[in-house]
Amino acid sequence: MRTKIVLNVFLPTLLIMTLCCHAEEVSPAPTSLIPGNSGAFDDNSKAMLNKLTAYVAQQNTFSFDASVYTKRLYSGKETETCTRYHFVFQRPNLLSMVMELEDERLTVTANGTDIMFCLDSLKRCKTRKQPEDLGALVGWLTQQPVFRRLFSHSLSEGWTDNVIESQCSEEIVDDIPCDRLELDFERTTLVVWFRKGENPIPLRQIADTSETFNAPKGTFSTRIEWENWNTEEEPAPNTFALHIPDDFKEVDRFDRTRESNKGGNKGNAQSLVGEHSPPFVLELLDGTVTSLADHLGKRAIVLEFWATWCRPCKSALLSMAKKAKCFSKDDVVFYAVNLMEPREKVAPFAKKMKLDLPVALDTTGKLADQLRLEAVPSAVFIGKDGSIQAIHVGYSRGLTKKIEGDLRDLAKGKNLAQKVKQPSASKQLRYRLELDSESYCAVFVGY
Repeated sequence: MRTKIVLNVFLPTLLIMTLCCHAEEVSPAPTSLIPGNSGAFDDNSKAMLNKLTAYVAQQNTFSFDASVYTKRLYSGKETETCTRYHFVFQRPNLLSMVMELEDERLTVTANGTDIMFCLDSLKRCKTRKQPEDLGALVGWLTQQPVFRRLFSHSLSEGWTDNVIESQCSEEIVDDIPCDRLELDFERTTLVVWFRKGENPIPLRQIADTSETFNAPKGTFSTRIEWENWNTEEEPAPNTFALHIPDDFKEVDRFDRTRESNKGGNKGNAQSLVGEHSPPFVLELLDGTVTSLADHLGKRAIVLEFWATWCRPCKSALLSMAKKAKCFSKDDVVFYAVNLMEPREKVAPFAKKMKLDLPVALDTTGKLADQLRLEAVPSAVFIGKDGSIQAIHVGYSRGLTKKIEGDLRDLAKGKNLAQKVKQPSASKQLRYRLELDSESYCAVFVGY
């Protein structure tokens, strides 16, 4: 049986409420944008944020270019990659986005009803119904909360509660007077520079997310440079028109590897190790729900996929339940995820087994499908940062010893996937493109 999974990556969101916008009609920005953890904001920070929000909410159309530089430090060796963007947006829901990676170019066009994605490397494009929240889609594709906020329906949802401390000051950036805002989150330090005056557009942002990966500060950081802001000119005609470029072919999916591997390939699941987990919400047998968002940044997750008809699954479940008792729920949480069976069948089976693990239901197989699982039992290890750290398929004594070691490392916050060859930026982007609109709900970040 072929299985799959979802990516649930919610995240305690971003600072940049500044760039958010209403999706319906343009209305005056709220007097105060900080209803949550207001004690973390001094008066100057509050005034700055509210001014920014009011300005962005008043813009019916705008465009800009942005360069995102991602820096990583491994074993004393520093690497930096750059992704460039061009955005054009018109309220309430028209968007044009060009995303240029080192090995790919993606063009996204939303006309208010449908949305088209075009990949240059494949010369293919696909069209689907436009998602309700363009901000969630853009945030998911770019993995940048600031872009998510800029095009989102909500101006401040979530992010204010996660700020621990704020500071603001004045600073000169490239000879331009700016307001500098620094926000400290539990695992991230974020600094944003906005142009002073009546047009407070963002010019630069630096985020240090090292602690999200349990790494020393300076190990992981992102810098965004904005250019060519335009809030005056109307978009050119046909900017938001859907058009299949010459020599491009319209397809239903971009992932050619999976199309050619209909017989199954265990490497499909393993190829996700090191990537971010898809966002997921699972109903539990007791009637409650759990999600990646509930645990992101707090504890690691183990998902043990199983089915009542699978003999090895019983041994795998009992073994995992025994191991779970050795770990604090503050470090690792365990779920026995039943695959595509009705509650009426799962509940008596779990009771008869006296299964001492919370049982989750992947009733449609969507989560297993997006995780590209092709067999049960399968154990998926997800780190505190939301990345897939390991996938173990099957059950055997030798595998049990391997799992025990990985669990200890996972609880300590070690990076199990560090030695795994990381997928290219293009491959990661294609994976995100294959997920449906329900996955456009979050961004992997530490703030």
